[in-house]
Amino acid sequence: MKKKRLTALSGSICLILILTAMLLMPACAKAPAPTSTPIPTVTVPAPTVTALGPTVTVTATPTPTPVSAADFYRTHTVTIVANSTAGGGTDYGARLLAAYWNGVTGGTMIVKNEPGGIGLVAINQVYSAKPDGLTIGTGELGSHVVGYALFGNPGIQYDPKKLTYIGHFAAQPTVLSVGINQPYQSMDDLKQAKGLIFGISGTEGIIASGTAMVLEFFGLDGKMVAGYRGADIGLAAAKGEITGYVYSASIVKKDIEKGFVKPPILSTSLEKTLWFPDTPAIPELIKLSPEQEALLKLHVALSTAKGFFAPPGIPEDRVKFLQDAFIKIAGIDGFVTQAKLQFPVWVPVDPGPKVAEMVNAVMNSPKEVVAKYSEVIKKYLK
Repeated sequence: MKKKRLTALSGSICLILILTAMLLMPACAKAPAPTSTPIPTVTVPAPTVTALGPTVTVTATPTPTPVSAADFYRTHTVTIVANSTAGGGTDYGARLLAAYWNGVTGGTMIVKNEPGGIGLVAINQVYSAKPDGLTIGTGELGSHVVGYALFGNPGIQYDPKKLTYIGHFAAQPTVLSVGINQPYQSMDDLKQAKGLIFGISGTEGIIASGTAMVLEFFGLDGKMVAGYRGADIGLAAAKGEITGYVYSASIVKKDIEKGFVKPPILSTSLEKTLWFPDTPAIPELIKLSPEQEALLKLHVALSTAKGFFAPPGIPEDRVKFLQDAFIKIAGIDGFVTQAKLQFPVWVPVDPGPKVAEMVNAVMNSPKEVVAKYSEVIKKYLK
């Protein structure tokens, strides 16, 4: 009996399991099998490898086309810094060059006056200017540019040997003249006089040195008083404020025409000058000692000439362009005609390279000569 019950129970269990499996089969058939998400493929190009390593491609920056000096000056403005006030010989020369600049170069040139420090400020400014060839200085080459440096002016901030020289013109000597109302006609008359007073511009330069040499070489009884510029020194002589002065020939010539002074008594040079061909030079009146001759030669080397200079370090092609343009302008008939209105006795201009040689020669003068030169000037300063 018991065996029959177990058999029946087992059959019931089997039936239940079969029915359960039949209910679950449709659900299992509807559920999709899980799938994996595909991983995208990334292609990385391999670098080109040579024996020296990977090759890297670099795009070069185009090299700018060089600008010629002619094109540069045609499109830029040049400034001339004149170390004087407007109206004098230095200013006249600067403006005359500027007036002809466009016709030769196609460019523009303007003039700026900077008379500070008796011309020293302008030279310092030009020396320290940007060396692009657009800033030019002009002034008395010997007495200012070279003289200030040779005699150790405390305000100099430049080296004359390093400046770029464009050229110079209007070289002229210094001459001695006396006021129109003075009784003196010759050096013999002056040697007999007492208490002579000669006006000078500054305590350095060719005006001071020329005057001091006249006093020293001829043994005159006199002194020098500083502070007189070319614009007013002739009037001072006419008024009797001073006996006379030693100044550049062009200034004296104008003062003669104004009736301020007499024709010059002496040319402070080694030989007669075309400016005043009837005026004797120093060696014609006295025999110079070797020391005196050395002093006079230095004075002549420092004598008046309108120099044009620029900062050191300017590109060579621009330097050559400036020097060539200067020579071309100075050779134009109209330029020479107008220059003679200020500088009646016209002498050939000197090109930049020659000016540089002259400057170097003066700057290399023997120290003992330079020392004596300064000593003679100081002796007669009052």
